[in-house]
Amino acid sequence: MDGNPGKPWQIPEETDILVTGPIEGWQDAPSRPPSSWPGKLRWIQLSSAGVDFYPEWLLDGPPVALARGVSAADIAEYVMLAILRVEKHLDQITLRSRAAWMRHDIGSAAGRVLGIIGFGAVGHQVARRARVFDMQILACRQSAWIEPPPSGVRAVADVRDILARSDHLLLSLPLTSRTRHMMDADMLAHARSGLHIINVSRGGVMDHAALLAGLRSGRIGHATLDVTDPEPLPAGSPLYGREDVLLTPHVAANGRDTQHRFIRKFIENIDLFCKGHPLLDVYDRHRGY
Repeated sequence: MDGNPGKPWQIPEETDILVTGPIEGWQDAPSRPPSSWPGKLRWIQLSSAGVDFYPEWLLDGPPVALARGVSAADIAEYVMLAILRVEKHLDQITLRSRAAWMRHDIGSAAGRVLGIIGFGAVGHQVARRARVFDMQILACRQSAWIEPPPSGVRAVADVRDILARSDHLLLSLPLTSRTRHMMDADMLAHARSGLHIINVSRGGVMDHAALLAGLRSGRIGHATLDVTDPEPLPAGSPLYGREDVLLTPHVAANGRDTQHRFIRKFIENIDLFCKGHPLLDVYDRHRGY
């Protein structure tokens, strides 16, 4: 049955499963759950991996299953594109006239250090591709390493250590109360000079004032931001128009097969649900993701 996209919390009384995603209607959700919520709901399936878009009360009722990993491969391609763009100086060597024709020295990803903060599905996919380019990979995660890191990935406990050793830094961690503005001035003070920061997680993990100060001082060499806070950035933001910043409109997760992968995950969860088995990728209220 179709729900109400303007008020997605308004569902037919007999609904067992709610499938929803980060549609605009959730931005206007009431601060408290409606009196009829959650009705007979037994399971909520989100089409997103993050939960910061939804009201808190959506996460406090029936189990909420997330779409973890659905867009990981697409995001990983975006990340590698961002790394190669900086290393190969693509903006500088792009010709726009005959007069600009000249030879340039360009860099290489091989041997460069990639730091990954938040080693989930996206981190794994990025690491797979970065290894092909012979990059050195450091990774840090909030939860314990249940298994050893993949081949070619070195686990690092301290985020500051990763900042100090990385040429490129990927932020791929969830936005929670612990990670909001995690990348502030104190944290960025540990960055290796010229660091390239890539944020594909949530804009809220980055303190944009601190980032801008780092760019102006030269400690941060480049920033690739697919996510910002707020989103979009307001007109006149000093991040617009900077040659050392690439802003994209939250598109890293968009891919040709993203919807099909989500449907396959949802069907797998339906099968588990009907058999009475635990669902895949259920939101953990304690961890916040």
